[in-house]
Amino acid sequence: MEISSGTIPLAPLLTKLGVMLTLSLMVERFLAAINWVVNRLFLIQVSADLEITQEKENQLELTSHAMAEAEILASSPDPKANLPADPHEIEPHPHIETTPAYKNSVYINPDSRFDIKKVKEAKEIDARTRIKVIKEFWLQILGLLVAVVGCYYMKFSIWVFVTWAAKGSFEAIAANRLEYIFTGIIIGAGSKPVYFLMNFLINRKFVMDKEKLQPEAQAAEPAASSEIAGTRNGQIIPLSAAAQPPHKTIEELVGFIYDGGDRPQRLESTHFFQKPIDLIVYHHTAMHSDSPYQEITREFDRKGWLTGYHCIVFKDGTIRVLCRWDRFGNHAQGYNNHSFGVALHGNFETNPKVPFSNYKGQFGITQPTPEQVDSTARIAALWALLRNIAVAFPAKTDPNFPKGLVPHKDISQKACPGGNFPHEKFRQSVKHYAAAWKQDPTFMDALTDFSEHPMVKV
Repeated sequence: MEISSGTIPLAPLLTKLGVMLTLSLMVERFLAAINWVVNRLFLIQVSADLEITQEKENQLELTSHAMAEAEILASSPDPKANLPADPHEIEPHPHIETTPAYKNSVYINPDSRFDIKKVKEAKEIDARTRIKVIKEFWLQILGLLVAVVGCYYMKFSIWVFVTWAAKGSFEAIAANRLEYIFTGIIIGAGSKPVYFLMNFLINRKFVMDKEKLQPEAQAAEPAASSEIAGTRNGQIIPLSAAAQPPHKTIEELVGFIYDGGDRPQRLESTHFFQKPIDLIVYHHTAMHSDSPYQEITREFDRKGWLTGYHCIVFKDGTIRVLCRWDRFGNHAQGYNNHSFGVALHGNFETNPKVPFSNYKGQFGITQPTPEQVDSTARIAALWALLRNIAVAFPAKTDPNFPKGLVPHKDISQKACPGGNFPHEKFRQSVKHYAAAWKQDPTFMDALTDFSEHPMVKV
């Protein structure tokens, strides 16, 4: 089978790329040797010059101090009578007021000697930085020149492979100077560009011409009857199965990405569920609704907890996993080891009598958005079907309490999830999704597959 866009032999490609990498490493080593020589020959002298300059500045500073003190003492017949008890009170002499050394005198500020030292250190660092930048610039230019000249005299070029990678065609190109300059620049820049080029070329996918592949595929497949769609791995595929749409995952159907949450490896040997999961607790984070996911994880770190809610739902409806679903989280004291916990991000308590409430809107939105409520309901319905949790909302007086779905405030002395939480809307949405999904074979098949996930299966 031919590829219409052209092919290129892999062996020559790898050989030429290997040569480029070798030359790049040689140029790097050459520049490193030059760098060492420059450091030994020039930077030692520069350091000595800086030390001489610093010594002269120290001498100038001491001389200025001595002159200032002599003029102050000479201005009074009784020098001791005019000297204040506290040297901090001495003012600059009018004739040397503009002398920088005197302004930094210990008579004005006895700690100013540390400022002088910092200024000198800053000057030395600036000088060294400038030298380093200039040196690296010219060394890079030298490396580029060496590589370009070397490629030109060796007639070594990579341009034909770049043309193939960019256009999908492998055509002979007449040699010219631009090819050698281009190749030399890549080699002179070091090994990183060559590594990038190798990965790009090797991992690049071939684009197949569908129009030419279809006849070949039809010729390769056996004649299909009206009841057989074809074969896969040697097995016959019924036409009815082939006509079905691609299988969707539970993440696609519900609308989230399951990655095990925040640092899931920390729970590998702990936080095992100790009872059958029969409870879903819904919360608000009581944090600012615009704070990022990372701030929520840091809050649990500050408390010294390994994890927190199983899911967090942001105001735009985005669902983020925080705790892996085969382990219990930290969200409802006394109920963690047999429950899931989901939190809507924000603070929905506006009663000013409640500590840390959002009565002024200082924590962002004061009630959940419709997108938040809907996403939270979908996650709760998913958990109910995944762990066979009753889709019920028992009151404290119910004999089944607290099995089902309950707000955090019903099992704690907290206002969570806030006085503005739309409980009835949330309950209706959970019931709707749970009932619809339970009757949907596609969803239940995806749920069965998802239940075998390594960080979901209990």
